[in-house]
Amino acid sequence: PLTAGRWWLSDVMKVAPEALPESPTSSRRRPLIYIYDLPPEFTTRMLQYRIWGDACLYRYFGDGNNTVQQRHNLYGTEPYLQEMLLQSEHRTFDPDQADFFYVPVFSTCHIHPVNAWADYPWWHGPLTTLRLMHAANMLLEVKRHIQANYPFWNRSGGADH
Repeated sequence: PLTAGRWWLSDVMKVAPEALPESPTSSRRRPLIYIYDLPPEFTTRMLQYRIWGDACLYRYFGDGNNTVQQRHNLYGTEPYLQEMLLQSEHRTFDPDQADFFYVPVFSTCHIHPVNAWADYPWWHGPLTTLRLMHAANMLLEVKRHIQANYPFWNRSGGADH
């Protein structure tokens, strides 16, 4: 198991049931959620541009290497949601079984603190002097990427995303 010999991880590290050798797919509670595997410029690459240790996270390591829960802003919501869904019993690796599709995008990380501090990534377009416009352009790029590379958005018109 992931936490073998590492008791301190047992509260935060879990294996998604879908990843078990004998996945209980037929008996699982619905809804089932498929998580897109997007290019890093929309997700994890954003984390490298954090200029504060507690920015764009819901938890971080504090003094004495202990875990500190982020409680003073919502900019860590997207990484938190993705981490929880990756370990969820509702996650499926089969998009044909999915009731919903999760599009993991860290747009709030771009709004704060990445924008204006990093040389890349940038999502250009009209009125891009505003952080929210950069985030909106980023979301449009993600939508275009999904439409061009996966059939699931077009199948439902994005209603289950």
